Amino acid sequence: MSNKGMTSVELIITFAILSLIVVGMFDIVLSYKDKEQKEAIESSIIDYENKLQKIIQDDLTKGHLINVQKSENISAATLNAKFDMNNSKTGKIYSTNMEINLNNGNITYGETGKEIVYSLPKFTNTLDDLTIDKDKTYIEVLGDDDAFVKINISLNCRDFEDKDLSFSITAPVAYPLS
Repeated sequence: MSNKGMTSVELIITFAILSLIVVGMFDIVLSYKDKEQKEAIESSIIDYENKLQKIIQDDLTKGHLINVQKSENISAATLNAKFDMNNSKTGKIYSTNMEINLNNGNITYGETGKEIVYSLPKFTNTLDDLTIDKDKTYIEVLGDDDAFVKINISLNCRDFEDKDLSFSITAPVAYPLS
């Protein structure tokens, strides 16, 4: 007999092979999607860090920082600093305030009375929210004559335990104008 068709065994084997291929491709697509999403989250964290660092660094150096008063409110878990500025180009003397809330992750910075709250980015598909690392975040005045201020802000996210998510801002205090 010359039957030119497929038997039911051949059809079952064909469907089994196709099923394995589809499942394998599905796993590859899911892992690629997870990697892409993680890279997008990391990119938005870096954008947040760069934006905040530029705003504060530019203000402290271009505004000509002349004095730093810092305080730590341990009970409220906040770091506070007041920066006095004397911008010789504009002739403006003003103060800016910074508050780093270690509990809710808000960083408030700006000219006195005009402070802006910079909230940490929120992500819906991460294992853990982005938080401020209480042990590695600080504001300190350095040097023999309090010549520099250093602000270090370190962030935590369980999805990025292997990455350093911190940034530092260093500015001279009362540096001579040329």
